[in-house]
Amino acid sequence: AQALQPCALVDRDDMRDVAHQHDPTNACGLDWTRLSSDIMWRIASRQLSLGLSVVVDCPLSSRALFDTARALAGQVGAEVVVVEVICSDEEVWQQRLEYRAAEQSFSQGHKPSSWASLQQLIKGYDGRNHWTAAAVEEGALPANCLLCVDMATNSI
Repeated sequence: AQALQPCALVDRDDMRDVAHQHDPTNACGLDWTRLSSDIMWRIASRQLSLGLSVVVDCPLSSRALFDTARALAGQVGAEVVVVEVICSDEEVWQQRLEYRAAEQSFSQGHKPSSWASLQQLIKGYDGRNHWTAAAVEEGALPANCLLCVDMATNSI
């Protein structure tokens, strides 16, 4: 077995948090989510080009985000593995969301802070966030490269 190597962690929320701190009301009208995604992919690409393994922490809420990851990995011969984190129990999910929002340290104004705001966000995806099964079926995402973790049951 190959020993685990240190790897870079690139979290899109880190970029998004900085943007939100500088422009919490989005007065400049930029699409901060898109900009933070572009920055995230640029940093991940640089790390891959240096031969490092990279963990990208990002909600792959659309197939386009996965396709970008696959293209970047393909440029350097790397493989993409998707870890899809779900919560099959909506009551547990709602409790966790509300707990996070109530924490005094919660300062990520761009994240949903209520169950209603999360539901609105999901509705805005218009089903585009349910792409992984189709990607596996068409062979774009090998089944052995998709891992689903259920936070409600702590199962894989």
